[in-house]
Amino acid sequence: MKYGELMTHLSDLQVMAGFLSCFLHDVAHPGVDNNFLIGIKHQKALRYNDLQVLENHHCAIAFKLLLDPKNDIFELLSEAQYWNVRQIIIKMILSSDISGHFEQIMAFKGRM
Repeated sequence: MKYGELMTHLSDLQVMAGFLSCFLHDVAHPGVDNNFLIGIKHQKALRYNDLQVLENHHCAIAFKLLLDPKNDIFELLSEAQYWNVRQIIIKMILSSDISGHFEQIMAFKGRM
């Protein structure tokens, strides 16, 4: 990022959201995969309707932690900035679900 052309296309907030997504994408991971949780009818699978169970869980826990008043790193952002960063983080964490990997690769290749 520092030495390439990428920074000419990203804002500071987008970079922050990207780094936060990397740090948070597996927060509170139970050590099993989505299919296992769905198969045992785990509460998380029920809560997220069997869709990207762990990724949705990671997002929920991440924002619960980040919005705690003693951890709120967003307090100086405007409402618009906060919602923009939140949407980026959610999209990036949900995109970490391996089940959509090949579809994402094909979409990316299509843009190139």
